[in-house]
Parts: sequence; structure tokens; C-alpha cells
Amino acid sequence: MVNEVKLYVEGGGDHKELRRLCRVGFGRFLAKVVKTGIMPSIIPCGSRNNAFAKYRKAVANGEEAILLVDSERPIDDTCQTGEP
Repeated sequence: MVNEVKLYVEGGGDHKELRRLCRVGFGRFLAKVVKTGIMPSIIPCGSRNNAFAKYRKAVANGEEAILLVDSERPIDDTCQTGEP
């Protein structure tokens, strides 16, 4: 059983208040589609690169993690592992 899932998101900028607002916004959105009690921890990371780096570190540490970034360009196939 998974204890905690972290959702690393692109966005929130470089300021504490913007990250807080990003967390609140994603929390409100996810509350509409996620069952009570299984809400992931929302981690605003600022840039796409920061989000990806923090996500990779979490996975390397054995944490349950999800990455959410804008789709302005595809993530390189070399970054993908496992089955689609």
C-alpha cells in the first residue's frame, strides 16, 4: 500500500505566495476527481526543468511520484522507461 504520492507540477513561479496559490488551485481541481483520503501532496516546482529534476530525484529515492508538465514539447524518449 502506498503511504504518500507526491505530484510534482510545473508552475508556481519563484515566490512562496505563487507556489501556495498553485498548490491551492491544483488541490481544488484534484478534489473534484480524486477520492477522499488519497489526495497526492502537490509540489509546485517553478520551471519544467526543476519539476523534472525533483521528480527524478524522488523516484530515485524510491518515492511514489507523478510528474505534470506543460505539453509545449514532448519529453525525449530517452527519459521514458518501462511500458507505455
